Amino acid sequence: MRYRGRRRTWLIVGVAALAGGLARPGAAAEKIRVGLDFTVSGYHAPFFVAAEKGWFAEQGLDVTVTRGYGSGDTAKRVVTNVLDVGFFHPTPLIVANAEGEHLRIVMGYFVQELCASYSAVQEGNVRRPKDLEGKVLGNPPGDVCSLMLPALAEKTGFDVNKVKMAAMDAPARLPMLASGQITVTLSFFDKDILFAKALQKAGKTMVSFRFAEYMPMYSNAVIVHQRMLDARPETVRRFLVALVRATRYTLANPDEAAAMVMKLYPESDRDYIRASVDTLRDAVWDETTKAKGIGIVNPEKMAAMRDTIVKYWKLKASPPLDTLFTNGHIEWALQQVR
Repeated sequence: MRYRGRRRTWLIVGVAALAGGLARPGAAAEKIRVGLDFTVSGYHAPFFVAAEKGWFAEQGLDVTVTRGYGSGDTAKRVVTNVLDVGFFHPTPLIVANAEGEHLRIVMGYFVQELCASYSAVQEGNVRRPKDLEGKVLGNPPGDVCSLMLPALAEKTGFDVNKVKMAAMDAPARLPMLASGQITVTLSFFDKDILFAKALQKAGKTMVSFRFAEYMPMYSNAVIVHQRMLDARPETVRRFLVALVRATRYTLANPDEAAAMVMKLYPESDRDYIRASVDTLRDAVWDETTKAKGIGIVNPEKMAAMRDTIVKYWKLKASPPLDTLFTNGHIEWALQQVR
């Protein structure tokens, strides 16, 4: 394993060898390049647990995992074959497929939208969507949570034109919110503890609401290009077997899973890593996954999400539902991990 650079670029190299060998003696491990959505979070723990426990290796896989720079960038790297597997939000998948690409979800990792609003009681005090009106909202341009504001506005009845948008890089949000230079920001709710700590340090109290309270949508998923499914379907299935096993283990052993992430990335905020592991517990379950298993995508829910994205992103085409996801591979994996 290597840690490269001050830009917080993480790379896990050769996990099959590090984890203790291959499932088939004498056979070369099959390489898979995996890209995350952003910097390492506790909710990525299953990827690292599968490596550390040797479960990728048992499936004959040599998995390299790299950090991401946003879901849109990870999607582009899957499209251009820089990555074999991507972990990112379905929105850029829907956009890409509407433009003629062939990305597909093979495991619906998060079954609720992770976007949330953050503000301080002493300034913004945004407790519901309507409270966004008149506030200064600081967020990166093109951020998926910002792009979802028009849909949230229509569903909840606030005027998105009354929100004062301030463009900034993601790392600037915390200090600017704490100092009162902006009154509200948006991020995935795995960051709850980071916003709470930053505001507490400034003598302020955090308040928040989650988009999932108002919008039934999917969030980050395991996504591949159709060419991967055509050329290496068994590889995808073996990868999912290891990941399902690791996800279940992480849910049952969150302290141990967090410790594995901290072992690999000791420079991370320990409280954040541990708290964000619990994002899995909050966000992998809905009626479908409780009944059928982790990662199963509900067609009606995905159709509703597609229609929302097509409408608010003003896409020229609506990609057919069966081009956006397939449950066949995750169903097979779930059968192997009983």
